[in-house]
Amino acid sequence: MSSAKQDQQYLQCKVAVHVMRAMSKSTWEKKVEVYKQCGWTKDEILVAFNKTPWCMKASEDKINDVMDFFVNELAWQSSFVPWWPGIISMSMERRMKLRPDSLPMSTVSFGLREKALSASKYVKFETPDKPDSVLAFFQNNGFTQTHISTIVRTFPPVLLSDPEKTLLPKLEFLKSKGFSSTDVAGIVSASATLLKRSLEKVIIPSFDFFNNLLQSEERTLAAIKRSDALLLFDHQTHVTHNVEILREAGVSNANITFSLTNEPRAFMTSSDRFREVVKEVETMGFNPSSINFVLAVQFLRGMSKSTWKKKIEIYKRWGWSEDEILGAFKMRPWCMMASDDKITGVMDFLVNKMGLDASLVARRPKLISLSLEKRIVPRSAVYQVLLSKGLIKSDGISLATVLEPPEKWFLEKIVNRHKEEAPELLKLYQEKLDLAK
Repeated sequence: MSSAKQDQQYLQCKVAVHVMRAMSKSTWEKKVEVYKQCGWTKDEILVAFNKTPWCMKASEDKINDVMDFFVNELAWQSSFVPWWPGIISMSMERRMKLRPDSLPMSTVSFGLREKALSASKYVKFETPDKPDSVLAFFQNNGFTQTHISTIVRTFPPVLLSDPEKTLLPKLEFLKSKGFSSTDVAGIVSASATLLKRSLEKVIIPSFDFFNNLLQSEERTLAAIKRSDALLLFDHQTHVTHNVEILREAGVSNANITFSLTNEPRAFMTSSDRFREVVKEVETMGFNPSSINFVLAVQFLRGMSKSTWKKKIEIYKRWGWSEDEILGAFKMRPWCMMASDDKITGVMDFLVNKMGLDASLVARRPKLISLSLEKRIVPRSAVYQVLLSKGLIKSDGISLATVLEPPEKWFLEKIVNRHKEEAPELLKLYQEKLDLAK
């Protein structure tokens, strides 16, 4: 480490000590709550304090004013500010403004004039050449106008980057691992701060870690597409411990790999919290050898207790008992991930319009996850015609039996089988599907 960098870290340490000594514990906790209300996590607050200790000395009004300006006026993501906490100490009254006619022409041609104006107040361009070269770089590498606009809005300092030195190597690394140009544009625009991460210290080690864990580049690519945050931080400690917690519970490597590939964010939590969720799933009676065990862990980890209670209350309003709710969750964990409107819409149609018993739906929870407009309503219309013509009997083929199977089965076994007695079925079914488009 260079002497200059050591001196800088020493100075930051002294400032941090000074700030903490001058602040009571209650004041510190109050500032933490203010930042949390602005959308920061505990980790982001610590990152900001580590970079600029003075950010914890700002008044509550100052913090709220700055965050309101950047997030609500400039449409920045709140999670961007912790990485540039010096922004918090800037004067709101004396901020610099850049004349519109001095903006790089590229920002105008890309429809980014307003975004660049906003960014320019805090990212000072000595000449328009650098931002022009950055925008041209993205365009030449397959980024759409929407991609570029999103990147500039969420990470304005990217306009000060050296495209060949700092941006190109990261894009080339991702492409070398199998990501297409479209994939890369999607990943970068979804998490633009990836561009400020060190390729050698963060991005490559993170990719290698997950690749070794998943034992497949194909699965690693799939996991990163689902959560680009995998490349933003060092997740090794939490992820490794959480994988071990699942193994200790009796979960197979195949199911762990499935979960890590399809919902990697579930593993990005403290081991204490993860262990608590696993214990809760065990208490519910899930079989650790079942794929539903890891699905339940994923869903519970990503759901607050208040949201869980709210879902339970919704099902109870439809007459489900707590045992029926737990039974449905064990059979089909997805039923607790459906939105409140989705649950209410499906239950209202099946119970009030189609006359199904609410407890029957509890025994067939897959019904909750089916599309109301594209599956349930069109097939129910066909089912009602067949019942009215006496071509099927409700005690022979139930509505649930008609709703659950895949499209091919439904057309062959229900629609086409009765096309002579009810030739209007296919047209009716298609009309209902068209209404859903």
